Amino acid sequence: MSNGGVPQYHKLLWPVIEALRSLGGSGSIAEIESEVSRQQNFTEEQQSVLHGDGPKTEMNYRIDWARTHRQHYCSDQSLTV
Repeated sequence: MSNGGVPQYHKLLWPVIEALRSLGGSGSIAEIESEVSRQQNFTEEQQSVLHGDGPKTEMNYRIDWARTHRQHYCSDQSLTV
């Protein structure tokens, strides 16, 4: 971990999949970010680190990258949620 204890995006790939499963297979960006943070029990400190000058947090930035990579790698129907 780096940057205030925020996991690197590749360590958030599986949590994103788990969050999507909990959300019934799809969800808004905000719903996915919230569910990943809830399931992973991220601290307020981890969730409040800004990405650069903000306004987005580093956590949400990395969750979004994980979500994007999941979409890329899971475009094959056999790998969908």
